[in-house]
Amino acid sequence: MAREQYPAVEALLRQAFGEPKFGPDDTIDGGKLGGYRLTPKGGGIQFGYDAKRTEVIVIRPLSKQEFSETLQKAMQDKRFWKALSE
Repeated sequence: MAREQYPAVEALLRQAFGEPKFGPDDTIDGGKLGGYRLTPKGGGIQFGYDAKRTEVIVIRPLSKQEFSETLQKAMQDKRFWKALSE
């Protein structure tokens, strides 16, 4: 969405879900980032903006099997280890 739509997005999320679990806080690139935790197992909504756009990301919880498979796959990727060492 356009950057200018952020205030309406934040207002809608606050009306629907109340106060965010975190944020919205200023980011190092001049934007904002906030989030809601929807379930104890990891479901949530992340929202914010940067110089170009407003974003809303819906995060669904992973099953134990999905988490295990994803972690195993990540651990086989050299990029995973490089990112951890930076």
